[in-house]
Amino acid sequence: MIFESLAKFIIKHAKLVIAVWIIVLLASAYPAMHAGEKLSYSTESMGSSTTESIDGLIIISEHFESQTDSESMQMILVVYDDADEAAVKTLEEGMAAIPNSDKLISSVIEANTYDKDGKHMTMFAATYVTGTEVDDISEDTPNLRHLVGDAASAAFDAKGVSYDTYVTGTPAISYDASEAMSGDIARVDPISIFLILVLIGLFFRSFVTSAAPPITIGVAFALALCALFFLGQVMDIFYIVEMLLIVSMLGAGCDYCIFILSRYREDRRRGLDHLDACQSAITWAGEAVFTSGVAVMIGFGAMMVCEFRLISSMGLGLAVGIVFALLAALTLMSSLLVLLGDKLFWPSGADGEKLQKGYIKKMGEVAKKYFEISTHFSIKHAKAIIVATILFTVPMVYVYTTAEDSYDMIGSMMTGESQEGMIVLTDYAGGGTIMPNYAVIETDQPIAYITYLDPNHSLGLMTWSPDTAYVDSVKGDLNTIVTDTSKLDNVSSVYVSSFDGTAGALGMTWGTLAAYITSQGLAPAGTDIVPVLEALPAALEAMGIKLPAAGVAMIDKAALIFSPIVRAAITGDPAGVLPYDSEIVTKLMDWIMFIQTGTLGTTWNDATNMADVNYVNV
Repeated sequence: MIFESLAKFIIKHAKLVIAVWIIVLLASAYPAMHAGEKLSYSTESMGSSTTESIDGLIIISEHFESQTDSESMQMILVVYDDADEAAVKTLEEGMAAIPNSDKLISSVIEANTYDKDGKHMTMFAATYVTGTEVDDISEDTPNLRHLVGDAASAAFDAKGVSYDTYVTGTPAISYDASEAMSGDIARVDPISIFLILVLIGLFFRSFVTSAAPPITIGVAFALALCALFFLGQVMDIFYIVEMLLIVSMLGAGCDYCIFILSRYREDRRRGLDHLDACQSAITWAGEAVFTSGVAVMIGFGAMMVCEFRLISSMGLGLAVGIVFALLAALTLMSSLLVLLGDKLFWPSGADGEKLQKGYIKKMGEVAKKYFEISTHFSIKHAKAIIVATILFTVPMVYVYTTAEDSYDMIGSMMTGESQEGMIVLTDYAGGGTIMPNYAVIETDQPIAYITYLDPNHSLGLMTWSPDTAYVDSVKGDLNTIVTDTSKLDNVSSVYVSSFDGTAGALGMTWGTLAAYITSQGLAPAGTDIVPVLEALPAALEAMGIKLPAAGVAMIDKAALIFSPIVRAAITGDPAGVLPYDSEIVTKLMDWIMFIQTGTLGTTWNDATNMADVNYVNV
């Protein structure tokens, strides 16, 4: 028999087995302590790999040059009472200065201000330098909250203005979820271990026996965390697995240890000597433990076939935990039993002699009396118990069948300041302001073409397709989509271009706007582009045309793009003039407006050495 051979091996090499466990534990210390860093707090990585939403995300990541990524953007909300213009300006200046005090943050851009019930909420977006890992952005949340608090304090404290600040968005939600999970584990672990100590202590009436199983499974848990550390390098393991892992391992693993210890104590009471009792316990209880463990692993492992990665990763993680719990019970616990023997059952002992003395005898009598009463009551009232159980189950079945399920993973993760911020944002600006739904539409043929001015594709010229009839039909279809979707009761807004939604589904091309600027006398023809951009928002607003905040931000970004390097690349002179109404500026501005805002997506065409514009993001 396999387990008979295992028992002989452990009896002969108990010290070696324990030494191996200690060595492996020490080697696993670093990965185990850093396993949490490899767990995923991203809801986007937990869905099915075959859903339409995931396919859309892949298209956005592959075909859109510049797309606002909710995974890497921190949203700042400042809610305040009425304040004078000077205080508000100080707030804006303080927010804009945040990147100067933090090397990770590249910019803080004001998005919009919303009013409600006499209060105001100004929303800012904090972006991070290119290449910053999402985890690093999430970990920077406390620092950003401190900087935001300082900026708001400098603006409002001296004026006596009441205010609240919130940093929210996907990175902040991930950070708060991680902190909440750490706090939950800090509470759950001691409670679980304490209750297990009490339960096992009462069962064996021994302090030492009650501690042995939790310690054994604690070693196994460290190795399971080490496994998660390495699994997290190659796949997404959802953060909640760590919390479920410890409770499942403690529950199942301690149960396995109790099987072995109980069989040993039973055999000792029957008169077997120490080694024979060990042989019997490891052989027969080990077989039962192994069968039970495999059954549990199959149950958890079956979850791995799910396409929903949250469930499949959870099944894998929990199955791995049971593997280590089972190994620890069969080898480590058994080796401790071989080496310590009856000492593991101090002070009650294993052979039953001390069970007939003092408080141990009284505890045993209490336990025996409880089970006698329970048994007699169940036998006497068996039918009544079954009827009562059925009557209790019926309403529970109704609750189960009528309850609504929720698949809101973000809502389940939210906690702390990020949750409060999302509630405030929804109240002022509507849900989806930070995390909107995207509809990616692929056109039958290109509606425009991109020619790049540099090999790094960091500067492009956009030319609309000469097939104007097809372009107009696409714009017409998009207008219909925008109009119809906007009528839905639960939709706050729908837009395609963030520059000027009133100009149609694909907004206003720069050529059209340049002609408007000339016709209204806002700037003489041939004026350099930068001063026109700087004056444009105010000039348009004076004429009753107020650009959305995103449009103003895009104009500011465009002004920065026309640097001496760009001017030299186009005109050959770093100080060269770029007229706002020139053809090359029109193409460059269209590229900024539609490609750099994530409105239009491209596919590279080797035949033409250009990029075809054949995706639209609604």
